[in-house]
Amino acid sequence: MKKEVEKEQSAVGKFFPKAFFVLSIIIGVISILTTITSFFLGFILSGVLYLILGIFTFLPRKIIKLPNWAKFLIALAVFLILLIVSAVYWEVPNALIEHNIQETFILDGGASNLSMTVLNTSKEASILIDGEEKTTEGYFLFVNCELTNLGKSAVTVTPLYDIVDSQNRSYAGLGFSGTQESFQPDLMKQVYFLFELPQSAQDLKLRIQDAIGIHIIELGL
Repeated sequence: MKKEVEKEQSAVGKFFPKAFFVLSIIIGVISILTTITSFFLGFILSGVLYLILGIFTFLPRKIIKLPNWAKFLIALAVFLILLIVSAVYWEVPNALIEHNIQETFILDGGASNLSMTVLNTSKEASILIDGEEKTTEGYFLFVNCELTNLGKSAVTVTPLYDIVDSQNRSYAGLGFSGTQESFQPDLMKQVYFLFELPQSAQDLKLRIQDAIGIHIIELGL
């Protein structure tokens, strides 16, 4: 009887460390997936913190020198804290802010602000991409803008944007010319958004999302 009890205790003793190890790995996988989502949405700081947590959960015991139960509790506590903070930080803005073309407004990036003016638009039947001519049954639309960094340090810009028409059809952009740019403080740069649209698209509006809402710019087309 005594041997059976000892065997049962031994089995339980081996089970819990493995269970804590598996739970830590699960938190790590979720953290890595959240990292990818954060970077995709432009929340770089949040993504970096989740990445650090993910790396921590995958570190072997001989490096961090913690038992599996302690590693799991630390990872769980940090994950819950990040989750609460992210729930506030990731709150999807619902304010709709309307602008006219050539009207200057502020893009709130959270850590940085930019002054933006949509100057004008231009239509093209064909464009060059990587040296090759690209044509379309519709037309290519350039939305030309000015951006000025109002902050005190250089920033990069990765806007979330599209165009909608009178039928509420949404058109994703082919590109934003400022993606590879570094916007220096108090310097204005001219950039453009590029779209491919059908001839039937009318009453076009450019939509750009920032930390406070969705800016809707009437393009007069």
